[in-house]
Amino acid sequence: MRDSVGASGVPEFESAAAEQRIRARFAESSAAVMMIGLDGRCWLANPAYCALLGYDEAELRGQDALALVHPSDHTSYRAQLGALLGGQVEQASLAVRCLAKHGDHMMLRCSLSLIRAADGRATQVVLVASSDANSGQPTPVARPGPARILLVDDDSFIRRYAAEMLTQLGYEVTVTATGPEALAAIGQGGDFDLLFTDIVMPGGMNGRELVAAARQLRPTLPVLYTSGFMSSEIVRLTRHDPSALLLEKPYRRVELAQAVTRALAGA
Repeated sequence: MRDSVGASGVPEFESAAAEQRIRARFAESSAAVMMIGLDGRCWLANPAYCALLGYDEAELRGQDALALVHPSDHTSYRAQLGALLGGQVEQASLAVRCLAKHGDHMMLRCSLSLIRAADGRATQVVLVASSDANSGQPTPVARPGPARILLVDDDSFIRRYAAEMLTQLGYEVTVTATGPEALAAIGQGGDFDLLFTDIVMPGGMNGRELVAAARQLRPTLPVLYTSGFMSSEIVRLTRHDPSALLLEKPYRRVELAQAVTRALAGA
């Protein structure tokens, strides 16, 4: 039995043997199970869960569980989780679209329950997922409507690469090469749902300057930054905007999909 949850959201155990028993129990389960810390991050995903969505366990460990859920399902997920943590229900059930490794969102039926310490405190959320009962396989789900993304990058190869992946993920993409071009697209009435911009760009306007100007026109426009100069850019960016989302180059399709999902959800 767990004694407590650490400051990082990772559960603390009475002993290494107790932790090993918990891990073994979930690893051997035929059900697809993810254990989620009270900080919302995945602590453990068993082999059945990993197989269902195509991930390795190491790829899910520490991942924000909400980032794997389609933005349109965030409200229902949060409501059910809130009812569970608030004691209104002992178990919550819902159907949500979850992000598989290949980039599609899959409809899964999920149940949420709590693991409690001896004193009754909740220590972990247990999510058990199953695929569509009729097909026996997860069902790809189309977006309720394609979100419109304004992509800005001065590198022509990265522009093509990112635009192709975003289009495959179901988004509507407008591509620009410089900050001024992007700002013009917004100023001409482009009704974009997300600005996805490189930070270091020539042309007299870098990514941070573009975002500042864009938010004069669209104050609530969600933003996702990207850069290959992470060590210095993180420091500069977080100094100006502690809530900024930053995707490191080079990125894979699944990493792009997760980052865009978080940005659109305002995470």
